[in-house]
Amino acid sequence: MHLTDAICQYMTARLHEEIVDGPCALPAISIPMQIACEADHILAVIIQAYRECSEYTRSAK
Repeated sequence: MHLTDAICQYMTARLHEEIVDGPCALPAISIPMQIACEADHILAVIIQAYRECSEYTRSAK
């Protein structure tokens, strides 16, 4: 369960960095590199969907 919590914490920090604050230092989270890469790939898709949704919402007003 500890690894799952660490991955969730990493993904939450990265998503917040991309959408809210902009580039900043990520918290010290120890997860295997391969998992971090997979998480970054998943986050890229989530962030792209968020931005497209935001653009659609703005253009619909």
